Amino acid sequence: MRKRRRNDFKYPCSFCARIPARICFNDPPTFLLIAVCGCSPERPPADFVLQVSQADRVVVTNLYRPVFFTVSGEELRRLSAAVTNAIRDKNDYDAIFAWQAQFYARTNLLTVIHLQDRAFLTKGGQYIDHSGALKALYDEWEQRGEKEAR
Repeated sequence: MRKRRRNDFKYPCSFCARIPARICFNDPPTFLLIAVCGCSPERPPADFVLQVSQADRVVVTNLYRPVFFTVSGEELRRLSAAVTNAIRDKNDYDAIFAWQAQFYARTNLLTVIHLQDRAFLTKGGQYIDHSGALKALYDEWEQRGEKEAR
């Protein structure tokens, strides 16, 4: 049995399956396998996901109105799930990220995101939630903000 050498395989990206280095794209089955497999969507970084999952509360602030409130319990669970399951937003568009969510564990600030509808911005880039959970929370916060601003 032949030993594998370190350079026997190349990795096209961190999400693709390990594909042998010598691929013939003229071979229809190989080309079809690569075309169907593709790359998985990019998720938020592991350290960010860990920080969000460790939070016991979130302080939500509207940057354009004098409104802020604390989120915990079921609402925090929904926010955490939406944020950690989001994918990188490949669209480059201007957005006004009106809401800021600060994730805390006791008195320690873990991370901050800026929200606009179903998109959010972190230090690692812009992500989007296609599940609809983040948009539902955003709409709830907008309504709560309208009431509290009066």
